[in-house]
Amino acid sequence: MAQIVSTKFGMWTRTHASRTRSLRVTRTKPSFWHETYLNAAKNESATSPNVLRKSAEGTMAANLLLEEQARVKVLMAGAGVFYRYPSPWVITVTMIATWAWRATLGPVTWIDVVLGLGVIAFWPFQEWLIHVFILHFKPRTILGRRIDIRRRKHRKHRTAPWVLSDVFVPIRTLLTVVLLGLPAFVFAWTRVFDLALAVSILAVFSAFGLIYEWIHYLVHTGWKPRTKLYKQLWQHHRWHHFKNENYWYGVTRLEGDWLLGTAPDATEVPTSPTAKNLDARE
Repeated sequence: MAQIVSTKFGMWTRTHASRTRSLRVTRTKPSFWHETYLNAAKNESATSPNVLRKSAEGTMAANLLLEEQARVKVLMAGAGVFYRYPSPWVITVTMIATWAWRATLGPVTWIDVVLGLGVIAFWPFQEWLIHVFILHFKPRTILGRRIDIRRRKHRKHRTAPWVLSDVFVPIRTLLTVVLLGLPAFVFAWTRVFDLALAVSILAVFSAFGLIYEWIHYLVHTGWKPRTKLYKQLWQHHRWHHFKNENYWYGVTRLEGDWLLGTAPDATEVPTSPTAKNLDARE
């Protein structure tokens, strides 16, 4: 099992089995960076006289550059941990294969574009439907038989959201989709429509599948949001985990929650006692 934690520009701690390895990203002394920045400015002064106006500005720019480099190092370390799990590899290989396959089937047409946009438009509703009706399915008894289609791994994920091995799509589910679901879709589609269109749909679908895995993984690490879009996704998913499991189902897209009424003002939503234990809702 691997876990990852970070401070804003501090340390990633990666644990694999009983072995722990750490990558430290520390701030270099500003004087060194300031000196480096000044030297670079002098070298460029002949052609860029406005590179550095004041030493204070140089120090600030150097610190900002250093912080950005630290963020990149930490993010790259996170990508390394991401690909230590099988699901991202399966999705990545599937994505590359479908895009390569599509490239052999002729030029992209306007119909391909429309279908690709259709996949993109449907994606947030797919996330919402799977989350509500499968991952959060409430067991019920029908004709004396108990029906429970909830995913055990997702219930573990709710209990311990920082355990990264439970963040990803279960490999058995993923392989079923890739090895059985996708070929079945292609077969059914080509009974009526063109093969190239089917592969275009799969190419876009697999790309968004990889985006989903990456965003969901990133939200469950210590990586702090910087952009407005990611901050919104980060906040909504954490509300879903720690405030109330009945709202904020979207992970990479929020349109499903907005249009289906599950994105209320968080200040008006009570904290659910079963947010971290779905089994307690039975």
